[in-house]
Amino acid sequence: MECPKCKLDAYKNGRDPNGVQKYRCNHCGYNFSENQIVNVGEDAPKIGMNLKEFTQKYDKEYILNTTLTKVMKGLKKDVVYERADIITMLSLGNGYPGLSNALESYTEQYGKANSKIFFSHPDTIAFLKSKAKLT
Repeated sequence: MECPKCKLDAYKNGRDPNGVQKYRCNHCGYNFSENQIVNVGEDAPKIGMNLKEFTQKYDKEYILNTTLTKVMKGLKKDVVYERADIITMLSLGNGYPGLSNALESYTEQYGKANSKIFFSHPDTIAFLKSKAKLT
């Protein structure tokens, strides 16, 4: 019998008072019965979600920050992106809560020219600011 906890071999360990077969894992020592293994496994439907799954699906601040971090780390050197390009890359929409403030927090990766906001790799932004092309 396969242990539902560690997936290694388990041996029969008697029966409970109702006649249900009991098992004990050779590897991890986990005790279980044949009643417990009915709902264990990949075919069993998953009910509920853990905190991490909830956060990744519904926490708007977490979604924005993780997505934005990933996009900003992926900006290529020597390529300049307009604000609209970054929003498109995020796939969250221009009206996403907290987006403007989050974008402005990347001060090393943005600059302004003619009231337009541009983003790029920090080295590229620093170069353009040193040449007075961006402020």
